[in-house]
Amino acid sequence: MIFAHLPAGYLIARAWRRMRPASAGVPGLMAWGAVGGVIPDIDMFWSVMVDHGAIHHHRYVTHWPLFWLCVFGIAAAVLAVRRARSDWHCLAVFALAVSSHLFLDWFVSAMWLLATFSDRTFHLVTVPAAYRPWVLNFIFHWVGWIDIGIALLGAASYLGERSTRVAALRPSRQRG
Repeated sequence: MIFAHLPAGYLIARAWRRMRPASAGVPGLMAWGAVGGVIPDIDMFWSVMVDHGAIHHHRYVTHWPLFWLCVFGIAAAVLAVRRARSDWHCLAVFALAVSSHLFLDWFVSAMWLLATFSDRTFHLVTVPAAYRPWVLNFIFHWVGWIDIGIALLGAASYLGERSTRVAALRPSRQRG
């Protein structure tokens, strides 16, 4: 997936806020979702700038489920010691958003889901390489429409929420 990671993280945070009313006042919840949706791709900087694409960026640790399980386990232990109740909402949203990123990548691209134990790759759908530039292969394949659909849903959701907030801030005009 190309376009859906950030909107998927945002949509997860928004759904969490709706399903968990206690999280409504948690600062930064939406940002944790958006960042969680894209953070596994931080490895793209290394892939492009250092190894110049010689290694598929899904081979890096930020795309390994085991890495994220360890990160979330350590974060949960720290939160348990700190007894920070509202931070649990942020961790849950972040973990779900990261998981959505890994799932969306696994859907259409080679993922080393069992790294460090196996070098086997997994993916659900094969997108044939028929066009150049490579991004056209996704756009013209049915999975590309899912990707674009998630992005559009996230954008519409964000704009709808924003317009609702703006409307709530406007003073009402009463005729008298």
